[in-house]
Amino acid sequence: MLRLTIPPTQPSATTWLPVPLTSTSRCMRHRPGNSTAFAPVPYKAYMGPRVGDLFFSTLANSTKPWPTTRGCSVSFHCEDPELLEVHATAETHEKRRPNECEVSATRFALEMIEKYGLTGKLCHYSVGEGLPLIRSARDRGLSVTCEVTPHHIYYDTSVITDENRGMMQMNPPLRAGDDRLAMLEGLRDGTLDYLATDHAPHTLEEKATGVSGQPHLDTYGAFVSWMLVRQASPRNASRRSVRKIPAPLWSPTPPLAVSGDRPRVLRFADRPESRQAGDHQA
Repeated sequence: MLRLTIPPTQPSATTWLPVPLTSTSRCMRHRPGNSTAFAPVPYKAYMGPRVGDLFFSTLANSTKPWPTTRGCSVSFHCEDPELLEVHATAETHEKRRPNECEVSATRFALEMIEKYGLTGKLCHYSVGEGLPLIRSARDRGLSVTCEVTPHHIYYDTSVITDENRGMMQMNPPLRAGDDRLAMLEGLRDGTLDYLATDHAPHTLEEKATGVSGQPHLDTYGAFVSWMLVRQASPRNASRRSVRKIPAPLWSPTPPLAVSGDRPRVLRFADRPESRQAGDHQA
């Protein structure tokens, strides 16, 4: 693992990264808003306000970088920065980032994907109204996939209280119950391709300051079990979103074909089972 104390974001500081690293692994560059692409590697576009300059101030003035990404893989965090500004003084986090912000940015992202032949991915999707736009884009032949998080399927705004509001804050925010159910159905029917953690390992102290994000790395397996057992999610849908589709994108080797290593299989039981130590093989 490469560790950078202060991660560089300028081309001069990162030009050396793609060639040695992408030969054995998958890398993604987070682009400062309105900067041009400087290497044929995957990019992530933050469309709304983020840390530092990693975002667009408006969708209208974000046209500069896109011609330089023609044919590249780009992941979009779909939030319309102008609509976020309009709602900036709303009383709650979810009202400051309403559904229309995500839908508007989705339209723009799909337009860029179509215009510049991008391989697009929409990150941690949360709004049911946007799913028909994604289906329509695929029907037109666009290369676009979409991910959803465990928290946007498991929680909705009905669970938010004054006491837990800080713990339940993330971007995009939790949505209404109808949106949550739409995400669940979208994962089942294949509209949503990836079950992605959006893992944000903030401490309790950090969350108390109003930081967005939730940790999900250690709850991923339990959540998939909940999907299978409690939500009757088809096993093939879970395999598709957890392993089959993500594996070619991020793994440098084919699934279950790691040289010099045995396949590792995680089995989900439909009911409690008693297992002996000798039942498990290394």
